[in-house]
Amino acid sequence: NDAVKASQNIVIEIEKVHKIDVIPLSQPEYVKEGDTLRVEYLVQNIGNTPEKIHFETNRGVVEIQQDSILIQPNSSLRVSVRQQIPVSEYNSWDATSDLKVMMRDNPVPIYQAVSIPVYANKIKKNDPYLRLPIEAGGGYLHYKSGEQKWSAYQYYAAGKGFLDIKNKHYVDFILRGPNQFSFPAIGNYDEYALKYTHKNQTTVTVGDYLLRVNNLMEFGRFGRGIKYEHESDSLYYSLFYQQARFFPNQKDAIGCSFGMRLKSESSLTVSIVTKNITYNNRSFNSDLIGGAYTIRKSNFMLETEFVGGQALEKIDIGFFNKLVYSWKKWHFNSDVIYAGKNFYGFYNNSRLYVNTLNYYITPKLNVGISSNISRVNPSLDATAFYVSPFSKNHMVFASYQPNGRHMFFLNFTKQEREDRQMPSTFHFKEDFGNFSYTLNTPKWNVFLQSRYGYAQNLIDPNFQSRQRSFSNIVQPAYQVLPWLWVGGYFEQQQTAKFSTQNRIEKLYYYGGTVRAQYGKYLQFSMMYRNNYAPDELFQRRSFTDASLIFDTKYQTLSMNAGQAFLPNVPGSNQNTLFFSIKNVWKLNVKLAKKKKLGHLRGQLSTLNEGIKKEGVIIQMGNQKCITDSTGAFHFSNLVPDKYYVTLSKSQNTDGTSRYNLEGVVPTIKVPVEVDVKADSTPFIQIPLVKTGHILGIIDIDKIKENAHDNMPIVLVKLYNDKEQFITQVNTKNEFSFKEMKPGTWHIVAYVVGKQEQFAIANAEQMILLQSNTVKNIHFTLKSVERKIHISPQSYQLNIKKK
Repeated sequence: NDAVKASQNIVIEIEKVHKIDVIPLSQPEYVKEGDTLRVEYLVQNIGNTPEKIHFETNRGVVEIQQDSILIQPNSSLRVSVRQQIPVSEYNSWDATSDLKVMMRDNPVPIYQAVSIPVYANKIKKNDPYLRLPIEAGGGYLHYKSGEQKWSAYQYYAAGKGFLDIKNKHYVDFILRGPNQFSFPAIGNYDEYALKYTHKNQTTVTVGDYLLRVNNLMEFGRFGRGIKYEHESDSLYYSLFYQQARFFPNQKDAIGCSFGMRLKSESSLTVSIVTKNITYNNRSFNSDLIGGAYTIRKSNFMLETEFVGGQALEKIDIGFFNKLVYSWKKWHFNSDVIYAGKNFYGFYNNSRLYVNTLNYYITPKLNVGISSNISRVNPSLDATAFYVSPFSKNHMVFASYQPNGRHMFFLNFTKQEREDRQMPSTFHFKEDFGNFSYTLNTPKWNVFLQSRYGYAQNLIDPNFQSRQRSFSNIVQPAYQVLPWLWVGGYFEQQQTAKFSTQNRIEKLYYYGGTVRAQYGKYLQFSMMYRNNYAPDELFQRRSFTDASLIFDTKYQTLSMNAGQAFLPNVPGSNQNTLFFSIKNVWKLNVKLAKKKKLGHLRGQLSTLNEGIKKEGVIIQMGNQKCITDSTGAFHFSNLVPDKYYVTLSKSQNTDGTSRYNLEGVVPTIKVPVEVDVKADSTPFIQIPLVKTGHILGIIDIDKIKENAHDNMPIVLVKLYNDKEQFITQVNTKNEFSFKEMKPGTWHIVAYVVGKQEQFAIANAEQMILLQSNTVKNIHFTLKSVERKIHISPQSYQLNIKKK
C-alpha cells in the first residue's frame, strides 16, 4: 500500500495584544515627615508584542536611568519611585506614591498608586493658646507713567482665623493704606476690609470687597460697602450695597440674590440689582432683575441666565448661556452673551458667540471646527485693564497627542480683528494655516508655531489688496538645576496688517524668563519682552517683571520691579515703570488660653514569656517617654486633638526601619490614633508578641527542557483580614516573609504572564504561624499539559474557494 501525502497551507493571523501590568511590590507601613518614601513596583509585559515604554510620576522621581525602555513579552522589571515627604502643619496625613507607564502604541497610560500614612515628627498643636495668625508691616512704592512720577509709603496688616476654640467664629481682615495716589493699576491701592463668618453659614463683609452677582449683572466689581450672606444645605441668599471705586461710569449698586439647590447637581438663583450709572454725561439708574439656572452632570453642563433691565425709561434684556456636552466621541462647547443697546449691566450693546465641536477619532487624534464672534463692551475696573477688540474667527483644526510628551496641532483659520482703542492700531482680515508643536519632558518644555497666509489691512478704507503674511514662534524652557528654570521667547512676523502705510514689515519680538525656588525660603522670577504685536496689547502686558521673595518662619520680604503696558492710560503707556518693596512680620496673637487640657495613659502587654516591657521608648510626635517596669507610660498636658502613638523605630542597614525590640512586633496596627479630649485621660494598650518566619521554595516538576530557559515570574502574596504582603520568587526559586505576626495567614503563589504555559498545583494554602517558629512552605510549578484526543468518527470537509 503506497502512502498518499497531502498538504494544505493555512494562514493564521495572530492579533497583537498590548498589555502592561503594574504591581506594588514593597512599601513601608508608614513614614514620617522629612523622610524619603520609596515604593517599588513590578512592571510586566503580559502581552504578546514588545513594548517601548517610559515612566512618569506625579510625585517624586522614577529611579531609572533610561528615558525609554523596550520590554519584551513575558518579561518584567522593577521600578522604584522616590519622593521626599514634606513638613506640614498636620499631625498626620496620607502620602500617595504613583507610577504611570506610557506606551508608545497605546494612548491610555497604565496607572498604579498606593497610599501610605505620614506622621509628624513633632506635635503640631501643642500650643496651649488659641492664636490668630496676623501679618503686619509696610512697604514703599515708586512708579513713573510718562513724565509723571509718584512715590508712596503704606502700612499693611492682614489676618484670618478662628476666634474661639470650638471654631464657630471666623474672621478675615486686611488694612492697607493710606491712599497716596489715584492710580490703582499697580495694585497697591488702599484697602480696608473685614469679613466675619459664623458657623460656616452666615457671613458679613464690611469695607472693600469684590462683588460678583452673576455674569450679566455684575461679574466682578471692586468697591466699598457691606454684604450679608447666608447659606444652608438647600438655600442661599445675600444682600449687598457697594460704591464702585475704580470705574468712573458706575457710582453705587444695591441688590439681593436668593438661590436654592433643586438637586445635588442643579440650582436656581433669582437676583435684583439697582445701579447708578453715568453715561454720556448723564446720570441715571439701571434696574435689573433676572434668574440663573445651573445643572452639572458627568457629560453635560448648562449654565444659563436671563436678565431684564430698565434704564432711561427703556426696557432691554441680557442673555448668557454656557453649554458643555459630550456624547461618545463627540464634544461640544458653546458660550453666548447678548446685551441690548439699552441694557446697562456688566455688558452693554454686546454680542459673543463661541462654539466648538470636537470629534475624537482615537484617544490620541481629534478634529473639530470652531466659530467665534465677539463684539463685547465689558465694564471692567481700572484694577483689571482690558479692552475687548471686535473679532470674528472661524477655524478647522486637528490635534494629535501620541503621549503625554508630544502634541501636534494643525488649523486653518479665517478671521477679522478690529482695535477698540483710539487711535486704532489694527483692523485686518486674515486667512492662514497654522502648525504648532509642544514638547513636555521633565527637563524641557518647548513650543513651536509656524503660520502662513494672506492678510488685508483695513485701517484705511482705501487699502484693498491682500498681501502675504507669516510668522514663526519658538518658546523653549529648560530645567538647568532642580530649582532653576530658564526660558526664552523668539517671534518673527512679516506682514502688512499693522502698517499705517500698508507696507510689509519685518517684526521681531524676543524675550526670556528665569524662575528659581531654592528651598521654601527663596523665590525669584524674572521676565523680559522687547515688545508685543499690536493685536496683543488689549490688556495689561509686562515688558519687564522681576520678583524676589525671602520667606522665613517669622518674616517675609518681597521686592518687585518692572515695566508694563496699560491700555487706556494717557501718556506714554509703554513707559510705565514701577518698583516696590514690602516687609511683613508673621505674628500669632494670643486670644485665649486653652485651660482644659488632656492626658494620655498607656500600657504594654505581652502575649509571650521573655518579652521586655521596661525601658521601651514610646513616641508621640516629638514627645517621647520610657515605659516603667510594668510597661506603663504617660503623657501629660495635651491640647485637645488627635494624636498618634507608636513604638520608636531604628534604621536597618538596607534602609528599612524596624522596632527597637528585636523579634517582637505589636499585634495591633501602629501608630495608634488617640482622640484626647479636654479634662480626659484615655487609656491605650499595645500588645506585643514574638514573631515567626516563613521560608518557602518553588519545586519544579515536569518542566520541558526548552521551558527552563523561559521560566515565568512567580509572585507570592501573604495576607489576612488586615494586612497583605507581596514578594517575588528569586532566581533560586526561594522566597521569605520575616518577622511576621503569629496567627492564621493565607498564602498564594501565582504565575504572571505565562498562565497558558505554566501552572502551580497547590497555589493557595492556609497556615498557622506561631511565635519563635519557622514555617516552611512548598509550591509546585509545572508545565501545562495539552492532550490531543482522536475521535473514531470520520468527517467530510468541503473547501470552497471564494
